Amino acid sequence: MTKGAGWIAIALVIFGFWRPSLALLGAYLFGALQSLGSTLKARNVQISGDLLDALPFFMTIVVLVLVSSRFAHRKLGAPAALGVPYEREER
Repeated sequence: MTKGAGWIAIALVIFGFWRPSLALLGAYLFGALQSLGSTLKARNVQISGDLLDALPFFMTIVVLVLVSSRFAHRKLGAPAALGVPYEREER
């Protein structure tokens, strides 16, 4: 049903540096990439449909590589407990 868009949603959170306004801009970017395929097909551009379907996922990888660079990693502002397993206290 989602055609893998759940992974794009997770990437949007990281792309947006955990800020909803930036994640919204990223959602518009990835939405534009998904609609690009339909637009190019309607204009009879000869590009493989599989390539157009894979474009949002390819861009997800590109964005995550750029965001994970050392410069961006320092300014990421990720939650401090991210990646730390939760252990419930004994009561």
